[in-house]
Amino acid sequence: MRRPTLRLLTFSPCGGTAEVNRALARDVDAELLVQDCTRAGMQEATIACRPDDLVFLAFPVYGGRMPRNIDMVFRHIEGNGARCALVAVYGNREFEGALLDLFAAAVNRGFRPAAAVAAIAQHPLAPQVAAGRPDAEDREKLAAFGVRIAEAMRAGALLEKAPGAYPEWKLPKGASLFPVTDREKCVACGQCVSVCPARAIPADDLAATDTETCIVCAACAKYCPTGARQMGTPESRQKLAHHLETAASRRKELELWLGEAPR
Repeated sequence: MRRPTLRLLTFSPCGGTAEVNRALARDVDAELLVQDCTRAGMQEATIACRPDDLVFLAFPVYGGRMPRNIDMVFRHIEGNGARCALVAVYGNREFEGALLDLFAAAVNRGFRPAAAVAAIAQHPLAPQVAAGRPDAEDREKLAAFGVRIAEAMRAGALLEKAPGAYPEWKLPKGASLFPVTDREKCVACGQCVSVCPARAIPADDLAATDTETCIVCAACAKYCPTGARQMGTPESRQKLAHHLETAASRRKELELWLGEAPR
């Protein structure tokens, strides 16, 4: 009998979501196929799942929602009836409506959600929040979650609805976290363009950012070799950090929801 394939489909501009998905898959008895969807929306190739695949769909949470380019990403993914786990990775504040967004996008592309996970990774805009997560404790919990999810999928489990609620949260007044570039430090190396998952950096002006398409993922700032790109002004970053001191000060724990298997 052929071993099932476990596909890890991950959108992870800064790497934290990929760490979570790998930890979930660690102890699952299946052939592992890792597919990076971070730039899927900019490629013509389609990721086509098989009906008997097990799929872990992992995306980061921005402001309590899925990335606003999620439809562009899913346009190049076909579920074809495969069961999936929905994995929302947030920076220790709240995941709010993110799993609702991911559930809708997955079902629309032919997936059958069987489970949902809310996990924590280091906050990309305020790295002092949830620093070092997923940590060793998280990884052990995630590995146990992954085994339970795979068992539920093999038993035919289906999730009727996703957990969560759409957020009321907004950035602190006066704060804007779109990337800001110090043109004196920018060497026009193009690294920011290569890591941007939303085509938000014009090729003819590498110090600029198209705020209509930018998803505020922080990849351009994280991977800028000269530190020329930063997320927002110092004042905006300070306002966010002050807000998160209260909103994200308590350690949040991982959560798992499993669908019902037929009896």
